[in-house]
This record gives sequence, structure tokens and C-alpha cells, in this order.
Amino acid sequence: MPTRGIPFPAGDPELGPDQERAWRRQLLERALVAVGTQVSEPTVFDGDPLQ
Repeated sequence: MPTRGIPFPAGDPELGPDQERAWRRQLLERALVAVGTQVSEPTVFDGDPLQ
């Protein structure tokens, strides 16, 4: 799962509180889909959580 980078792996200090909350929620929702996906070989879940 892509994030904002190593210094801020679960957030972006340049975002306002509402934008940060929305970004974190989208990241969590994508992570839940990834965890619930059955895979039988190496799988990369790619994409920007803001999309």
C-alpha cells in the first residue's frame, strides 16, 4: 500500500485536519480491501489512496 513516505507513513503534515482525516480513511478502506482479498501469488496493491 502506498503511503506518503517514510517520515510520515500514515499522514501528511501539509494537509489540513479535514483533508488528513479523509486521506487516512481512504487509506484504511484500501487496506481493508487488501486484507480481505484472497491471493495465491505475490500481489501488489498499487495506487494513490486519494483516487
